[in-house]
Amino acid sequence: EDFEEYETLRDVRASVVYCIDLSSTMRYSTMFGDMSRIEAAKKALWSLLLLNRKYFPNDAIYVVGFGSLASPVNIFDIPYLRTFEAGSDFLHYTNYQAAFRLSKKILYKDGSANKRIILITDGHPSACFVDDSLEVEKILETRPYSHFYMPEDSTLNSVKDEYDMKLDCSSGNLVYLCYRYKQVDQYIAERTIIEAGKCLKKGIYIDTLMISEEDSLLSFVNEMERRVMGRSYYVRPELLDRALLTDFIRNKKTMIHASG
Repeated sequence: EDFEEYETLRDVRASVVYCIDLSSTMRYSTMFGDMSRIEAAKKALWSLLLLNRKYFPNDAIYVVGFGSLASPVNIFDIPYLRTFEAGSDFLHYTNYQAAFRLSKKILYKDGSANKRIILITDGHPSACFVDDSLEVEKILETRPYSHFYMPEDSTLNSVKDEYDMKLDCSSGNLVYLCYRYKQVDQYIAERTIIEAGKCLKKGIYIDTLMISEEDSLLSFVNEMERRVMGRSYYVRPELLDRALLTDFIRNKKTMIHASG
């Protein structure tokens, strides 16, 4: 009789969406070095992808870039990513909701049982979606000079041509914009954390890698991760070989140093 031998490999497959912040604040450089936040973020993202491929080769990996709106990104386009500037309409704000909603769509289609979002940002959301007119009225009652943004077709087409990105408008297209220096608008904070909670209810876990020289911006990220029982990593652009890990699953902080 013929004898056949089969070797099996136990594989726990996961799906991961890496979301990289392309808002204008990511272009800032630290006073301690010349590397900008976006360049540091791209290096960190590329390193994470390589590690993911090496140790978990069967994982499904996706990348999303986001400002006021979000777009899928080809992995091989990561080195060429650049921030949205003020000249790109109002896309240069930071909308975590846009990243979370597009990531959820991607992960729903994937079908994996283990789902995770890795957010790479400078830790300062400044925009969120407004899903109905009553919410607009609510915001204007307390913030009469608020600004709302809905992208025009010309903007969407120019972004597609200039950045090679297709912005997702189906997750929401009316955006409330409010940048506060070293602070997060309360309405934006609430809506962002609620959206993160919706991800958790769907079995999608969120970790955040914050790249900034301003540790005061870490407070919002930590509060969001505390709510969703995730992890936050704080990295300075000039010190990419070390990170402060705040783990809300195990309730502890650890300083991580890259080996070698």
